[in-house]
Amino acid sequence: MKTSLYSILCIVIRLGAVLLFVNIMTGLPFAMTDVQGSQYGPGAQGVVVGTSGALIALAVLLWLYAGVLARLATSRLRRHRSRVRSHPANLSTSPSPCSASPPR
Repeated sequence: MKTSLYSILCIVIRLGAVLLFVNIMTGLPFAMTDVQGSQYGPGAQGVVVGTSGALIALAVLLWLYAGVLARLATSRLRRHRSRVRSHPANLSTSPSPCSASPPR
């Protein structure tokens, strides 16, 4: 069974989405208790809830569109590799500068 870069990227992106979601859900109660007992006022609770909601929405979008992001990343990598391979300097038969003996 061959594992492709695309499948590895999908797994990593979805793992990041799960970790983001878990981090927000475990930290939200602590953030709310910190804001309630502070001098920031009632608007601070809205900021905490709004920011947490936006980050949860980001985690959901990452989970749903992990394949799109992975495909985008792998296609850019393929285009970069094809440009590097087809560059005239890479096709020459002269020895590379790294293999030359060091100057004395």
